[in-house]
Amino acid sequence: FLQMPDLPSMLLPEFEKLTHQYSDVKNLPQPESIQHIDVLEGSPQPILRFGVLDKFDWKWEESVCAEIEFSYVGGRIKAGTSGDSFIGEQHGKMVRQLRDLVQEQQSIQRLQLLVESLKWVKDLNYYQQLKLDKQRLDSIVFAFYGDWIKQLMPINQIELIGWQIEHLEHSPFKLQYVENLNISITESESQQDWFNIGATVQDSAGNSYDLLDALV
Repeated sequence: FLQMPDLPSMLLPEFEKLTHQYSDVKNLPQPESIQHIDVLEGSPQPILRFGVLDKFDWKWEESVCAEIEFSYVGGRIKAGTSGDSFIGEQHGKMVRQLRDLVQEQQSIQRLQLLVESLKWVKDLNYYQQLKLDKQRLDSIVFAFYGDWIKQLMPINQIELIGWQIEHLEHSPFKLQYVENLNISITESESQQDWFNIGATVQDSAGNSYDLLDALV
């Protein structure tokens, strides 16, 4: 009878990853310390994280990457991670968080319907993929800049379908709303048109974007 020794608590999440990623260790018995922890259930909160990559790491200048995670009571897990549960923490105590894989997939499908050009980096051919570890690669999507803008401004449609959005340091979408929205109406020089309408929006760094071009 094979019995695994106890592991320090800080190594248990790494043990979980190994058992999911490598078939040789999937059938190993779990350490005793991991067999007697509370099990949590719950619904996932989908999270779209912009700026996880420095823009200079991304080859496709017209596209923007984002990372997908799911937040549970017991912690977060990246999209594409295998397994129906993971080791997390609640109130300083180690727990096993069960995943709702159906809800996770439904959230992704709603996002795909909303953002037309959305694709997974992992589905690109090998030479187009970013140099990331597999776990990170499986969680990253990309779409055309304009398609993101259409859903983020002027009303955040992505949040309306239940997603939470996070902007990290390199996010190109740290947009500020009404106070930085400039609309102009000028008389048209064309004989066919009466007037021209322009609308620009500024991000937190002071960069201006033509909102009408993005919405067309």
